[in-house]
Amino acid sequence: MVERLTLEPFSEKNIEALHAFFEAHAGLYSFPLDTFKRVTIHDDDFNPEYSIVALDEESKEIVAAFFAVARSARISIRGKMVTLATPVLMLLAVRGDKRRQGIGSSMLAELLRRLKAGKWPASGRNKGLTIRLKKLYVMAAPPNYIWPGLDPRYTPAYFFLKKNGFKHAGERQNLVYDIPATMERPRDSYGDITIRRATMDDRDATVEYTRKNDNGFWAEEIALGFRHDPPTVFVAKDPAGKIVGFAGFSLQFPGSFGPTSVLRTLRGKGVGGGLLKWCAYEIKQQGLPTMTIMWVEGDTMKFYSKSIGAKVQQIYWIMHRKL
Repeated sequence: MVERLTLEPFSEKNIEALHAFFEAHAGLYSFPLDTFKRVTIHDDDFNPEYSIVALDEESKEIVAAFFAVARSARISIRGKMVTLATPVLMLLAVRGDKRRQGIGSSMLAELLRRLKAGKWPASGRNKGLTIRLKKLYVMAAPPNYIWPGLDPRYTPAYFFLKKNGFKHAGERQNLVYDIPATMERPRDSYGDITIRRATMDDRDATVEYTRKNDNGFWAEEIALGFRHDPPTVFVAKDPAGKIVGFAGFSLQFPGSFGPTSVLRTLRGKGVGGGLLKWCAYEIKQQGLPTMTIMWVEGDTMKFYSKSIGAKVQQIYWIMHRKL
């Protein structure tokens, strides 16, 4: 079926048409064009080879589009820095009248072929020991992402993925906090720990703290907050001025929260809650009524519920298949 269509990659030339296509045919969400560009063609790991747009040969209209990224980031695993390379299927949609004709399955097979044959991480991104995962994940592509997994309300996508070998492997949640209209300015200090809005001078120390104390992509993710002016990051410092915690907000979209971390020896002393409240307060100052707490797993939910009364907003399914 794909042979009857014209294929091209995501590009600056077609990105506005693609944004309109996903707004119309991906079902549940609406995001500004700038956000759509940020997670596609402006992503640091964007490779046009891992994107496929199918056009009707006669009308030249988009009938399907798939977008993947071979995510590459320097992360800390048990105190050692490694390069983790993870392929992620970030976007997929087939126009309603073109479904169940084999188009989506053919495009996915082609994308899998390209990922298997491709050389990733890209040159210059594979420093030191590199771990290349042999699983293709769905939508969860930190540090630069919109969803922490597949929204199961996107039912056609779930059954399409299941048919094509993807497995349901758990769940994550986004929480929501309705910020009180009368929210007061949070405290600046908790004992001898002070909290303030980060400046660009805090960037390197914040990223280094994260790499030393937290696993995963958090160092790469919190660095995104320093691309804003002023940075969308709050930091906690000890009396010597050393960073002992941080929290990011509006990294993924306006009103989003996370990641956040506090030194283990300071947990339970209000510092984490203080960082959380400062982010909510600043989001409120920007005229937004709610804060979306991203990518929450396990008992972490209890912290947010206890600190500010956050509630589950949406559940996302972790899905993957062998590459």
